[in-house]
Amino acid sequence: MQLHIISSFHYDYLYLEGSEKYFRISFDILDKALELLEKEPEWNFTIEQVILLEEYLKHFPEKAPVIEHFVQQGRLSFAPGMYVMPDMNMIDLESLCLQAKYGKAFLEENFGADPKVCWIADCWGHHAQLPQILKLCGYEGYFFWRCMRPELACSDFTWIGMDGSAITAHWLATGYADLSFPSEDVIMHADELSFAAGTAEDISGRLNKVAVASEKIPRLLCNGGDFRVPQGSCVRTIKELRKTPGMPEMFFSTPVKFLTALKEFDLPQVDGEFNGAFQGCYSSNIIIKQLLWYGREQLLARESFAALTGIGGVSDAEWKQLLRHYFHDTICGTICDEAWQEAVTELQREKTEAGEAVFNPTLRKRHEIIDHREIMLEPLESRKWKEFTELPVLKTENSGGCFSNRFFSCTYDEKGRIISLKNADGRELIDGTSPAWFGLPVMQMDAGDNWLLYEAPLNGGCDAAALTSNISDPLFREPAQSGLVSRNPFWANVEHTDIRRSDRECVLFLQGKITFWRLQVEFNLTVSMDDLSPLLKFKLQMIPSGKHYRLRAVFPTLLAGKTVHHGIPGGFQKRDNGEYPADGFSHIGDESGGLFLLNRGLPGNNVDENGVMLLSLFRSVAMEYKCSSEKSFNIGIPHTFEYAVLPHNGELYSDNSAVAIENYLRPLQSTSGYSKGFLPELPANVRLFALRKHPGGIFMRLGEMWGKTAQYALPVSYIPADALEKAIAPETAEVLSFKRFEIKNVILPVGHKQKI
Repeated sequence: MQLHIISSFHYDYLYLEGSEKYFRISFDILDKALELLEKEPEWNFTIEQVILLEEYLKHFPEKAPVIEHFVQQGRLSFAPGMYVMPDMNMIDLESLCLQAKYGKAFLEENFGADPKVCWIADCWGHHAQLPQILKLCGYEGYFFWRCMRPELACSDFTWIGMDGSAITAHWLATGYADLSFPSEDVIMHADELSFAAGTAEDISGRLNKVAVASEKIPRLLCNGGDFRVPQGSCVRTIKELRKTPGMPEMFFSTPVKFLTALKEFDLPQVDGEFNGAFQGCYSSNIIIKQLLWYGREQLLARESFAALTGIGGVSDAEWKQLLRHYFHDTICGTICDEAWQEAVTELQREKTEAGEAVFNPTLRKRHEIIDHREIMLEPLESRKWKEFTELPVLKTENSGGCFSNRFFSCTYDEKGRIISLKNADGRELIDGTSPAWFGLPVMQMDAGDNWLLYEAPLNGGCDAAALTSNISDPLFREPAQSGLVSRNPFWANVEHTDIRRSDRECVLFLQGKITFWRLQVEFNLTVSMDDLSPLLKFKLQMIPSGKHYRLRAVFPTLLAGKTVHHGIPGGFQKRDNGEYPADGFSHIGDESGGLFLLNRGLPGNNVDENGVMLLSLFRSVAMEYKCSSEKSFNIGIPHTFEYAVLPHNGELYSDNSAVAIENYLRPLQSTSGYSKGFLPELPANVRLFALRKHPGGIFMRLGEMWGKTAQYALPVSYIPADALEKAIAPETAEVLSFKRFEIKNVILPVGHKQKI
């Protein structure tokens, strides 16, 4: 049996320090690694995130030839070779592709390197579309530590994606810091002490913990860890260990060398996802997740507008400023005050000023009511805001009523409480008798940290931290066994209601507070309905005060026991009761009706055993035991949450639902110019993810979202491309054919001024 030893170090862009201090520490580690590569011809080393190399060469450009020398020898490698190591659950499809695009382009340009292994040392969940996305980005292997399914617990397998794509996967069962050799180097994080060792007994024990399909399959152990300085004694120690009877054949390796060795074996095939862990991350420092969502939508819209008109555009620097905050600790909100300030300050710069026109960033005709105006736009069209028809003034009412359109019928009382919601077939979908008002927030006490709900601190280095941990989190939690701790939710108290409507619109405005002893959170909630949309749109505003609580928007339904689905990048996933990261929407229903719950930058979605849909809005928690993290309480910082519900008649997928969901998740954007699109409207089950300028014309990324085949006729012949936006085949026909959940990347050889 072969034992591959991979030396590396895991480093953070933002975490317990700001980026500058981490860069300085990491520069010293890179210097040491280059020295050891020169001194020890047997030794290999792996570098993770490209942002570090980019900064390193800015400070030390003379090191570039040295790095290239060891790269060409095959002793210095890069994995994953993305710009940063993002959270793989809460990053959207387009941003993940751009992580690989910018990272790999830098490595290719500077060192002629093309990483083939996506090495995810420390991220907390892996959705079922990753095999396809990673393959399109040029990866052949996926190595991860956290969120192995306990019932599987197999180190090596072929992971099959939703479209049938296959990628070789390896579970780092004993972590990314297995081996620690004799050294005077300081261990940066105390957690490493629980799993860092390097004797013959330690190695044998670790190998025996790993389940493999065959004893002949090579094994992998890691010599490294968080900010681990390369250990000069490592080669000498391995030479001594080789003399020990019964030890495997040991040598220093790289991820791609280990992947090559794995490919000689038939591995079991596994499908599905590996989700999730540390559910507190889905709503800790929610402002960062929201800023990333809004910033991404603005950049994508600006790119599309520039591709059509030649006006403006988005620079690489702008994208990189956004992409670096998808780093797993940043987007998860598990960061110190200095890191929090750095992230929020940079992301707030992404905001753009309102223009005189409004742009449709989708390949859909849009007929919507926004701000009491009837908007009509062709795909990728921009028009002056003032050109749209202003609707009649809403009149104030002092009583309850019912608002109906062709999609639903909604009944509310004089306090603005929604007490009935029926789909177009007349099926009642919600429980109007629940103590929780439909769509309003509830408060729960939360003594957890930025990772964990309710309890702290996280023991991130334990064996259990490598496995999925989908702990049930219903609205009504079980009472504490002692009876001494209250786990009850605290309900919103509505103090003022304003109901306004016309024949075409209905707006419910509710003002209130949630209190528990000294804790008091005031809120304003606006619920909007109109005759064109199947959505009930919610906008909640609040200013946090107090500490150690959690807010969730609650949607009691009559759908208990029905099937639950969540959106994931490029598709949707069937899931069980419990909170998961949902990309855009969650859903519960059956063949006679159901509800979608849509979110804008609010990933924590849950449907409990009683059919209550729950959307995590906010957590006032911190990790004071680990660092200065007072800012994580977000006290005094205004927050706005946008979400919506969509009733339907029974099909998980329908054209109306698919288009309404996409339009809500790709909102109209302001612009100062005007455009007219040249592309035809997409089939309802196909979504446009990106459209941008390309040296060969215009690049488009599209995907089938709802598990049905589709065809799309383009006005010109296209050139197939990979997810890195590189052409991969000669020009082909004009019709794109999509398999279920298939992502397509194409280049249209046209310029913005060329008439089509």
